[in-house]
Amino acid sequence: HRARHALRRRRQHQLRAIGFEQIPTLHAHALRHGEDHAVAVDLGHRGEADAGVAARRLNDDAPRNELSLRLGAFDHVLRHAVLGAARHVAALELGKDAGIAVTCRLWDATPCDFCCHNIDRDKEEELVGDYPASGVNFVFGGGAEKFANRKDGRDIFNELRVKGYHVSRSLDDFFAYDTNSNIFAVPYDKDTPLPDERGDLLARASMKGIELMNRNKKGFFMMIEGSQLDDYGHFNQLDMLMKETLDFDQTIGKVMKWAAEDGETLVVVTADHETGGLTLVNGDKNEGRVECCFSTRDHSGAMVPVYAFGPGAEHFTGIYENTDVFKRIKQLLTYGVIK
Repeated sequence: HRARHALRRRRQHQLRAIGFEQIPTLHAHALRHGEDHAVAVDLGHRGEADAGVAARRLNDDAPRNELSLRLGAFDHVLRHAVLGAARHVAALELGKDAGIAVTCRLWDATPCDFCCHNIDRDKEEELVGDYPASGVNFVFGGGAEKFANRKDGRDIFNELRVKGYHVSRSLDDFFAYDTNSNIFAVPYDKDTPLPDERGDLLARASMKGIELMNRNKKGFFMMIEGSQLDDYGHFNQLDMLMKETLDFDQTIGKVMKWAAEDGETLVVVTADHETGGLTLVNGDKNEGRVECCFSTRDHSGAMVPVYAFGPGAEHFTGIYENTDVFKRIKQLLTYGVIK
């Protein structure tokens, strides 16, 4: 289960344009703090009250209340989100753009962890109600049903328009938009469709966000999540898990190819945890066949990989605590170096 960040920095770093299969990555492992603690960012933990929040370990320096979304390391009292509340966020304070692209509904754990504020991940309408004040530029995901026709009478889409966002309710409108990076695209009532139906939507949406935010000469920070891998790990459905993995892998490939040509962007790919205890037991490469087994329908305690590419990637090698992923990204984002 993986997610990645593109952190654009105005720095000369020469990289030749090469295909994804040729791009070398630096590989590390992050240690998890417990069964329900996240490593950095990745999959929403749908239906798990004790799972914490997917991006929590990227945002916080130390463990706190397990029911809290724990949305910030910048203000430990108010728990400001990583991307939201501009006056407390490194990327936005530095004048960079910030955005997210996910395949889940936008009231789920990971997108909310980066943009919203609440002590309870299950307060879905309240979480969605925080988006207009988040300060993020680019948002793509599902979950339109909780933006309008709400119990509290608020029309979140209208509030976003008042804030200056272009609200896209269809894919055609989303991909045609080219004015600026302030766009909130929610073309689906809940999650995006399954991989066979949505095709390369995550890759296309991610590249659209990069295209728009990269116009900011000061750079950008972006979180992209392969949101539904976790579901199929819980369900022990290998075929769907592999389809979601392939979709995310192809998305990473396009992002890294762009980053190689750009030469100024750090890409970090990691996971909050492993799900299902998946083990490869046999297979045949010539036949295109693999045999796997699951050991659980929950999260396992396996260390998760951290892959990094681009300027600053050398700081993501070795074995380290998962909270260090946050610390290293924040220092590179703020100072351009690890102090």
